[in-house]
Amino acid sequence: MLISSELAGFSLNEADNLRKAMGKKKPEIMQKFAEQFVTGSVANGCAEQTAREIWDNIVKFGGYGFNKSHSTAYALITYQTAWCKANHRSAFMAANLSCEMESSDKVKALCDDARRSRIAVLPPDARSSDWEFAVEPDGIRFGLGAIKGTGSRAVQAFLRARQELVAEGRELDLHGIAERTDPAECPRLCWEAIIKAGAFDFTGHNRGAVLAALDSALAEASRAASDRKAGQGSLFDAPADPPAGAAAERSDGIDDSKALSRQDTLRAEYEVLGFYLSGHPLEERAGLFSILSTVRTTDLATRAPGSEVWLAGLIVGLSELVVKSGSLAGRKMARMRLEDLEGGVPVTVFPRTFEEFREHLVEDAVVVCRGKVEERSEEPALILEEVLPVDAALRRFEGGLLIHLEPEDAGLLPSLKGLLTRHPGKRPLFFHVRGNDGHLRRVRVHQELRVDINADLAREVDDLLGRGRVRLVRL
Repeated sequence: MLISSELAGFSLNEADNLRKAMGKKKPEIMQKFAEQFVTGSVANGCAEQTAREIWDNIVKFGGYGFNKSHSTAYALITYQTAWCKANHRSAFMAANLSCEMESSDKVKALCDDARRSRIAVLPPDARSSDWEFAVEPDGIRFGLGAIKGTGSRAVQAFLRARQELVAEGRELDLHGIAERTDPAECPRLCWEAIIKAGAFDFTGHNRGAVLAALDSALAEASRAASDRKAGQGSLFDAPADPPAGAAAERSDGIDDSKALSRQDTLRAEYEVLGFYLSGHPLEERAGLFSILSTVRTTDLATRAPGSEVWLAGLIVGLSELVVKSGSLAGRKMARMRLEDLEGGVPVTVFPRTFEEFREHLVEDAVVVCRGKVEERSEEPALILEEVLPVDAALRRFEGGLLIHLEPEDAGLLPSLKGLLTRHPGKRPLFFHVRGNDGHLRRVRVHQELRVDINADLAREVDDLLGRGRVRLVRL
């Protein structure tokens, strides 16, 4: 545009029209500008031959210049981001997490990436969390903006209240922050989400107990807001001096008898984060699940569409649907998500499968699924073929147990033998041994040492050798 304007005397509007023709790869339109360009250039003192050479270069540039400029810009950004990730990984991951806060799936993937880099993702904390993710000495602090049910206005009101209390040297707790937070700006649903996410775990109280105290805290906040609007002070606006010679005692009004169970706490956390952050309902069965699964959710992308897999996990987000058209119209089907310790995968249950296995398709049920990999544009998915409770899957399997051993495990063999003898059963046992030459060999253990395959055995092997060392093997 600058060349055509300065050299050939094009108006800015004409130069822009030339740019549009070049960008849209329309040579017939560009050709209309050819004589105007040469004539204008000659009029400005440029030799005609030189003007035509410049024009030919412009036409040639129009064939690749747009793509080249974009690839150059992307190459620069790629280099910059790679440098940031390599040299300032915590800050880079925190920035990425803040950019993707609206997608719990992307936040989960980035949190997993951070952990693989040995960067801890710290849970939300009412004392230190901001709207975005932030770097702290011990890791990356979870941002309040990534909690479902919050909003910018509500969180900013929460943070202002916290800042006021800190400036006054007041204690940060549920009642103190609520008292300074305008209920009109930070509604109850926001408070519930923040508590369920674990932001008040620092108090030492169970999240259920904190939730149970929320009504009284918000009632106090409402009264305080009314007093502020009326211009009245409260006797408790300023901290009282502690009695001489004794520490001031204060009750925070939280009843620990209202605690939630571990399972309910994690379920509430999943509800507001979209994934499990502080733990996982399947942790105690991790070893057993690795035995029963032929693939992890994070590895499904490597499986070909249509291939069959077995996957043990937790059913979440189950919804029933009625088919509206076609030969299956009027019959019920379902969609759900199957979660393992690594992530989750969407699962489609067509009517025939839904009717056959309906009793096992229950929210929060722990099951073993057989399915076929379905190709999707963004992520893998499964089409369910069969679903079994864990015990039924173990009874149905007729094979043995295979334990993978490395040369450095030699010192652990006495402990492994003691562990295996504590779980006698009928299943044959095999060792997958990697020798000093690097080759793998399968060795069948003497028939006197047979085992019962159960969750305790799987967990103990995981604790001794590390996760992923044991699996089922067909005979």
